[in-house]
Amino acid sequence: MSHHLPHPIRVSHEPMISAVRSEIREAQIATAIEAGGQMKTWKEQKAIADWSEKAENAVLPEEEREWHKFRMRHISELADALLRPDDQFEMTLADAPRLYNAAALIDKFPDQSVSDFRLGDVVLPPDLAVDGRLFVEFGTKSDHLAINAAQDLYFEGAYVTLTENEQTETTEVTVHLVTNDPEFSDWENRSYWETLKRMANAVRITVGDNMTVCEGFQGVTSNSRFQCDPILISNMKACFNAYDIAIKTVLYLNEYGQDFDVDFHSRDHDELVRDLADGKNEALWALMQEDVYPIFCLGRRVKPLPPFEEPDLEAVTERQMERGRQEYERARAAAPGKW
Repeated sequence: MSHHLPHPIRVSHEPMISAVRSEIREAQIATAIEAGGQMKTWKEQKAIADWSEKAENAVLPEEEREWHKFRMRHISELADALLRPDDQFEMTLADAPRLYNAAALIDKFPDQSVSDFRLGDVVLPPDLAVDGRLFVEFGTKSDHLAINAAQDLYFEGAYVTLTENEQTETTEVTVHLVTNDPEFSDWENRSYWETLKRMANAVRITVGDNMTVCEGFQGVTSNSRFQCDPILISNMKACFNAYDIAIKTVLYLNEYGQDFDVDFHSRDHDELVRDLADGKNEALWALMQEDVYPIFCLGRRVKPLPPFEEPDLEAVTERQMERGRQEYERARAAAPGKW
């Protein structure tokens, strides 16, 4: 277990962070007004309030603050759609938001370029991508994901959205690359804008249902200030490495399915975790109410992988049918009297 909060959960805390930072500033203003034991004039009180606001905003120019507010709305929508699926109380682990940790998997990826792959035939069932959404966390910081090591700025993970074209029955894959925030735990003692600067930046890459992985990446330079600060696409090598991990994780899930261990990012509710392990599915809803989500850890039990195959709908369908047959046989062997 880890106390590190994955990016979507940090995003879900933004309204609370904004409110608490406002309360802290108000308390600081009240303390300054009462200092010295003498009543301050209205003009003096306003000057203190103005000083507090300037101190909070000093980390970013007004134009950048507006950009971050705009981006935050989109990132919040992504995180909320991922973390808040329907029917939460009735859900089992198979229905839980898919927050994947690929730290143990990355080194086992084949040394293979998938740039010429088309992803139109990628099919991830709901138990691998709820509502076609998942988040891939890359794990510990790595030099090949460093945007700017001097600023401790790295790509940390990716939101991946799979959208089916109902007419062609093919899949469009959209990737949003997001960054780390090593100082997040100290958010109460820093400006709200410092938190937003790390939280609201994302590089968007779309692989259309008839595009190659390479063609999708070529659109990365079209990311404008609407999506991210220019620094995020200043290191194209790091950007491509992060994108490559996200795509290969999707290919891994498409090819190998349910091969993961379940962990949790917090130790604060171990009793509920034990209840969930004992089959009490309502414990999952209770954990999510406390902002504690299951983390699906990939690659812990696998050996180095052979080269990926380009997604093929017929092959994927056959693999899913085979997994279904295997699950049926396991259930039959576990409870022979029911069959």
